Amino acid sequence: MEKFPAVILAGGAFRQRFFWREKTPKCFKEVGGAPLVAYAVAAARHSPLVNSVTLVAELNECLLGKNCFRQFVDRFVEPGATIIGSMRAGSKNLGPDEPTLYLCGDMPKVTAEMVTRVVEVCQRKPEADAWYIYCSQANASRAMPAFPHTYAQLAEGTFCGTGVGILRPKVLASPIIGALEESRKSVLGLLGQLGSNFVFRYFFGPKPTLGELEARMSEIFGYRFIGLEALDGELTIDIDTPKKLELVQLAPAS
Repeated sequence: MEKFPAVILAGGAFRQRFFWREKTPKCFKEVGGAPLVAYAVAAARHSPLVNSVTLVAELNECLLGKNCFRQFVDRFVEPGATIIGSMRAGSKNLGPDEPTLYLCGDMPKVTAEMVTRVVEVCQRKPEADAWYIYCSQANASRAMPAFPHTYAQLAEGTFCGTGVGILRPKVLASPIIGALEESRKSVLGLLGQLGSNFVFRYFFGPKPTLGELEARMSEIFGYRFIGLEALDGELTIDIDTPKKLELVQLAPAS
């Protein structure tokens, strides 16, 4: 099977920290005896379908020097001003058409097996330029019942996003991808990017289908978008608030 490069997003600008006084970027906060980002690094490095690991993070030698996961990283890159900027920075040395795995660096439950399953599913749809990985409410809730998510109700069911995605770096050159980033945590904001018809149908019916969303995204970006369901609810557990960090720290070890 084809192997993909992995880019782990662990940017630590102040806006990505929990409080403005924080000195430690969120992805380097400790969970289960290791910094958050170590789980994504280990998952990517130990997946048999990943051929390289790039870590996009602040290159603070004092911070990174004490972390054992450093040996698993092939390349360190400074983050951009936005998530899209960080994705572009991490993809700089990759081919524009090379399918690339992007992982959020704040997923404490991700494993190599989960990463491998995502890549395997994407490889079955090689015609795409971007593979959006989502998860059902049932599987997300099963992974950690009390963990909050932003859910969207579609014709096929209720779903949320994950901290994993695959795309060809050329998609990042789209001038409108920044607007998608800004609204990623809001169902209404995301629907607004797709058009008023999707907003109306979401609230008044009939609900949009996954196929319709794929077609509209492909039309807007000029690249083929495909949505794929991940069965591992652990991929929806990302730490972007102090409350979520507390929930994970208090959860029984799995």
